[in-house]
Order: sequence, then structure tokens, then C-alpha cells
Amino acid sequence: GWLPVGSIARLERLSSLHFVGPAAAMTMAELSLRLEGFNTDRAAQQQGRLRGAAASESDNNLVAESQKGKVMSQAHHAMRTDVLMNKHGLNGMGVNIGILSDSYDNFNPASGSPRTSAKKDIANHDLPPDVKILAEGPKGIDEGRAMMNLIYDVAPKAKQIFHTAFNGVASFASGIKKLQEAGADIIVDDVIYFAEPMYQDGVIAQAVDDVKSKGVAYFSSAGNNGRSAYESAFRKSGKKGFAGHRHDFDPSDDKVVDLQRVKIPEGSRVLGVFQWVDPFYSVSNKENGGAKTDIDVVMYNAAGQRVSFGGVNGNKGGDPVEIFEYFNDGTVDADGKKGPDSIFYLGIELFEGPPPPAMKYILFSSSGVDVLDFYTHSGTVYGHANAMGACAVGAVFYNDTPPYSSNPLKIEKFSSAGPQHIFFRSDGSRLKEFQYRAKPDVVGPDGTNTPFFIEGMDPEKDGNPNFFGTSAAAPNVAAAASLLLQAHPKLAPGQVYEAFKQSATDMNDPNTKTQDKGFDHGTGFGLVNAEKALIHIRTKILPQGPGRKQPPGKGGKGDPPKKKQEPKPVAPPPKRRPGGEQPPHHPGGPPAHKPDGPRQHQQQKKQLQAGSMEVDSTVDDAMLAST
Repeated sequence: GWLPVGSIARLERLSSLHFVGPAAAMTMAELSLRLEGFNTDRAAQQQGRLRGAAASESDNNLVAESQKGKVMSQAHHAMRTDVLMNKHGLNGMGVNIGILSDSYDNFNPASGSPRTSAKKDIANHDLPPDVKILAEGPKGIDEGRAMMNLIYDVAPKAKQIFHTAFNGVASFASGIKKLQEAGADIIVDDVIYFAEPMYQDGVIAQAVDDVKSKGVAYFSSAGNNGRSAYESAFRKSGKKGFAGHRHDFDPSDDKVVDLQRVKIPEGSRVLGVFQWVDPFYSVSNKENGGAKTDIDVVMYNAAGQRVSFGGVNGNKGGDPVEIFEYFNDGTVDADGKKGPDSIFYLGIELFEGPPPPAMKYILFSSSGVDVLDFYTHSGTVYGHANAMGACAVGAVFYNDTPPYSSNPLKIEKFSSAGPQHIFFRSDGSRLKEFQYRAKPDVVGPDGTNTPFFIEGMDPEKDGNPNFFGTSAAAPNVAAAASLLLQAHPKLAPGQVYEAFKQSATDMNDPNTKTQDKGFDHGTGFGLVNAEKALIHIRTKILPQGPGRKQPPGKGGKGDPPKKKQEPKPVAPPPKRRPGGEQPPHHPGGPPAHKPDGPRQHQQQKKQLQAGSMEVDSTVDDAMLAST
């Protein structure tokens, strides 16, 4: 539960308390705004990619007059949902969509003044008049309402239900279940809790899997971190740092590199989430849970002085996660050169316990930050977006989609890539082989018009703010799913996912040297095409039967039960080198053979492409206590 910061000192009196950690959550768009502020360079870049007149005027002609809002999203055209509406009369009628985000109509004055409120959006026909609020959030930036604006443009007759995701991890997971109990057929979110497990399914991911098993399709923003990640096994360097034995970043046996150079320009910020292969105490049962290893992350200046905040918690017996942060305010000058330093040095340091076979940090950072040495550019989709039951949605700028451009589709640079492997069951017991998750699943359009979000971001210069990020792409795809469910209400979540994947417009992963065909870890199966998805359902899925049973209490919305199977090994692990185990041999991560992985994965990739393989922040003035 929640605990005021002023009461932290009294926690030592609780004999039942095992450990305490911060409840640090943020929506994807808010995170970008906090790190960058309004990025004028990005706005100019997007404006340069626009072709022709402002898209909003033409898009207003794609829907019936009675369904027009004052501001219309271009996603309707980009996903071909306009065809489903105008040709098939589909508008989301009879489908309930649950939304999880920061707030609905509780804008924080410290963030400025929004140009609209929920009441004004409803009056302007930019929101449905019957929104149901299960739980409003603390003061935020009303990103939840912006998501609902987008949904309304694509599915104006769908019922929308809101629950905040900003009251802690347990509340988020509970909110998912409450939305399902309130009748949601589809749920979408755009929130990440930094300390969600990477190598294990946390409580939010488990809630996602639970509602999916009960017939609810779950869409989650993949994230806005691109490939800003480093992953490796821990290798002892033979050198000690502030907190312990330092990791050797050089994977070869030729030399030892115990510090990794990171460029952090003056005025830039780095927030890093670091985890390693150990079970989470806050997720697992008492017999299996709790980290056996304690590793710290330290940022140094050129003189070897620690400059970072956080990253040195005691982890043994608790959760294997460290969150570290550094803001370059220009006061550090330790390199002997005139002017503020911009090069700093990252150390990963083993305090106690066995070296882990895999560890990863993901950077949430300003755009000018760059890791200069041995950066693996690994996957950044993690947490509940990586759940088996979730459809993780990446982003492409709407004006780069076929209705608006004849150029090849191009993924947004910030759109998070996969993969992220799972090493533990929910109870904390170790899997015989790590579990491969093929993420992201699909891509949706972002950068479309909204009534108020994000203020100042208007590349078309049409007077309407544009909503960028996977936080925008996910609700667009969720809205498209509601049209499919309206047409065929008995579709199981897995069938909706399959329809999107098998009919998607193929895209290329810019991280690979060759043209990708089918699934890749940068763009998933490609851009959602709702028109082709409906055709796929009617020609490929429905002839095979509904494909699901009716679980008790839901009336026919669940996937059929499946026998539990141990995940099969993807590839044999490489030979160990002195000082620690090698990392998992997997596509998209270390050891870096090719960006798409070694030959052993080609058969698996072919199965994915053919569809024959199922692969299944604000730190507030409060703390989340785990007992």
C-alpha cells in the first residue's frame, strides 16, 4: 500500500516488513516530456516529413456527419478502419473498451493549462457522453483522456471505461481485473512501472494474462525506448569499484574494460533501470523468491568520483532491480579540459552473490545521451507489455503510412524493440530453458490530431495538437480491434491478435542489414490493416470454428484452456568464459552475431512468420511497501 515519505523512519518497527521500494510509474508520453520537454527539433523533423495539405480536413470527410468531432484523428485512414465504417457500418457498437493511464479529467496545474476539459470534449463530440470512470487518477496530464479521444474517432459507438494505473503496482493489476469485471471486451494501457520485472512476469503481467484467458483482448504500448539497452552476462574484470567487483564490458579475452563511457551533454538527463536474472521477492512465493545476488550501478566522473543518484540498494533477499539517475547540470569539470564535462563512466559492480547469466539496463534518457562503448542495443519491451497475453504495439508516424505516403513504411526511432526473455515462473522457480517472447506484436499509427494533447506539437500547422508515441499507437489499434469484435463478437483475443498479425503491412527493422520479411523484433508483424484483418477473419479464422470455450461467469469470451508445457530450448548456450556465465544465446541480444540472431532461430522465425507458432514517472511523495 501507500506510505507517506515522512513515515519511512517508522517502518523499522514493522517486524513483518521485508523490504520497501519506490512506486515509480509514468506514461510513455509523459516520460518523454519529462526527459526532453517540448522537443522543437522533433516537431520540425515531423513537419518536414509531412506531404501535402493538413490531413485533418480530408479525414473529416471519411466519417458520417453525425460522428464528426471538432478534431479528427488521421489514424482512421492510416489503419483502414474508415473502410470498415463506411463500407461495413462498423463503429464499435456493443463493444466495451477499458483504458488505463494517468488521469481522465484531473490535469495538474503545474503542467500548464489544457486547452480542453472532458466536459468541453464531450460538447465538441470528441468524447462519448457516457464515459464510465471506475477510478480517477491523481493529478496528471490527462493522457488517459487523450487516448480516449483517439479511440472515439475510430470507434465512436464503443463504450469507454477508465481506471487509473497510477496508484501503485497492485492497484494497476487490480484495475485490469476491475475493468474486466465491469464488462470490458478490450483493455489498453500506456503505463510502465520502472521496477516491473524483466526476466519474470510481474503482478501486472499476470493480471494481463488472467483477463486474456477470460476473453479480454489486451493492448499495451510497447514503449518509447527504441534499443536503448545493454545486456550481457556478468564477467568479472578483476577490478573493484565503489560498490564491488566491476563487470568487464569487453566480451573478448583480449583486454578488460571495467567502465563504459556514456555521453551526457550539459542539460541532459539519464534514468536507468537495471535488472539481472534472479527471482523477484515481491512477485514470487517465499520459498523461491528473493534475489541471491546484489549488483549495483554507479556513474563516475573522470576523476573516479560517484555522481549518480540511486543504483546502490541492498538487493539480496529482495527484488533484483536498481534504478539510477544522473542530470548533467554543468557543474562537473573533472576531465582537465575547460568547460563542463559531457563524458561519464558507468560501472556495473557485483557486491555479493553469484554472477548472473544475464543482466540488462534500459535507459530512459534525453535524446543527446549516447553510450559510446560495447552498447548491445538490446530489446526494451519489458514488464506487462511483454506478457504472453498482451499485444504490444509499436509506432509509425501516420504520415508515413500508405494512405499518406508512397515511401516505404518507417518505424518511429523511439519505438521499443524486442525481445525480452523470461527465466522464472510467477512463483519464482527457474524454468528449464528461458522463454522466448516475440515482441512487439504489431505497429499502429501515432502523431495524429487530438483536441489538446500534446500542446505545442503541431507539425501540420493546422492548429490541432498531435499525440506522438506508442501511447498513441496502442489506443488506435485497440479501437480498430473493437470494430472486428463488433463484426464477430465471439472472436477470442488470440484470434484478434492473429488477424492483425497475419494481415499486417510488412515493415523493415532498421537494425538489420537485410530487408526483413514477416516478423522482426523492431516492427513485429507490421502495420495494422483493419480492412485486411476483417477479410482474414472471414476467410481464414471463422472457417476453422470459434476456437474457444466459455469460461464460467463470462458467457463465452475466453480462449480454450491449454496444457501447460515447458518452453523448448531456443538454442544451446555458448561456452562459459572465466568469471561468470555467458548470457542467453538469443536473437536481438548478446552475444552480438547478427541483429536478428544466429541460424538456430531461423526455423522459429519462419514459424512466427507463418503464424504456426504461438508465442505466447513520476516518483510521487509516497512509497510502496511490500510485506
